Amino acid sequence: NLTPGPLYFFPFIRHNWVTMRERLLSGVFRSPSQFHIPIEKILIAGIQGGVLLVFFLPLLVIPEAAVFPVRIFNNFLFRILVEIIALFYFILVLYNRAYLPSFSPLSIVLFLFIGTLGISTLLGLHPYRSFWGDILRMQGYVFFLHILLFYIVLTGTFRNRERWIPLIRFMVFVSSVLALRVIATNLTAANAQRIVPMPENPSFYGSYLVVVIFLTVFWILEEKKKEFKILSVFALFLNLFALVLNETRGAWVAVFAGFSALVLFWSFFLSKNQLRKKIVAGASIICLLFSFFFILLVSRTYFPDNSSLRRYYSLWDEPFKDINERFLIWKTVLPSIKESPFFGYGLESFQYVYEKNYQSAFSYQYPTSPISFYHAHNQLIDILIISGFLGLFSYLGIFGVAIFLLARPARQTINPSSRISLIVILIAHTIESMFLFETLYTLLLLYSILGFISVASPHSTQ
Repeated sequence: NLTPGPLYFFPFIRHNWVTMRERLLSGVFRSPSQFHIPIEKILIAGIQGGVLLVFFLPLLVIPEAAVFPVRIFNNFLFRILVEIIALFYFILVLYNRAYLPSFSPLSIVLFLFIGTLGISTLLGLHPYRSFWGDILRMQGYVFFLHILLFYIVLTGTFRNRERWIPLIRFMVFVSSVLALRVIATNLTAANAQRIVPMPENPSFYGSYLVVVIFLTVFWILEEKKKEFKILSVFALFLNLFALVLNETRGAWVAVFAGFSALVLFWSFFLSKNQLRKKIVAGASIICLLFSFFFILLVSRTYFPDNSSLRRYYSLWDEPFKDINERFLIWKTVLPSIKESPFFGYGLESFQYVYEKNYQSAFSYQYPTSPISFYHAHNQLIDILIISGFLGLFSYLGIFGVAIFLLARPARQTINPSSRISLIVILIAHTIESMFLFETLYTLLLLYSILGFISVASPHSTQ
């Protein structure tokens, strides 16, 4: 008995009221399933948009005059975004259980590593600090839980190649914008200093570039569309040029070793031509000899003075010195592992171990060096100190299982060339982490790649 009331005096409503009333009643009393609301599509779109915003974080420019260090804002934004997309993902799983995360051997080892960090947090020197992390570095256990949650959402939502390739395109796009920023800053800078497109330290950007350069190689091999393949090659050269301008020596070593491994693997495992193998071996020897010859030219000042050339020369010069700054740090902290060999001292505890074993002779050998160190500038030693041998073995197990899954020829969904490029990413990252520690943006790329390997693995089970 619905009547239009005063609206009945409007001619359009008066003449069409019967039809409007039927449509209204059929809509009010229709069951939710009959509305055809694409809840699943809305949730997936929300998750995908949140993931893209997470990978967009490196492009954010925070004013240096901010009260807190720059990395704090990015970490808070990362955690907020992860919690939002995790809520979307939880609702998606309740709506459709087909989106439950897929568990492969890689996921199991990764959970073991995060679990080991949790035990070391409880048994460490300062559980409260290890759980929440320091305000300057923000790499407590809560940080790693967010990284793990991000990994779960990726493996549960991006379940096929069609969803991963656009995501990889976006990662490389963000890196290309950063590279353009580095190149533009270098061209307009008044003085020759290392470019810092990321918060606080140019070495963090070098670590990020190591992963993204070989991720771009993977994109080149996997891309089917010609226009995107051209863009991927252009992005690769942009990032390589930015790497040279960045002057991070550990990243230089990792990228050089990665491309060497890439060529060797392709030649000796994918090529059956013996002549090609000999050519590759000869070219590798020539490149190595050229490197030493170039060092000689730089040391004899045959080239104009340049900060990049100085960094290149020091790359070969410092390891042969009797005393190296990083070597002294490692020598200082490694004996402490005897006191807590299994689970280490807990997250954010490296500074305590360093100061406990600090020797005053260090300040005489390196008077301009910072007195305090919060990291070993070696990821493996960092993991060993904070989580012991169990943490180190589980950390190395992540890379070992990932390489094993990629190397298995059975039922692979990725072509052999692309699998080799993924293996090289893991190798290059491990080499680079011997000179630095992992940061937020590097971990985002790394765990995304691990998520792709886990989803593409033929051993995944729901």
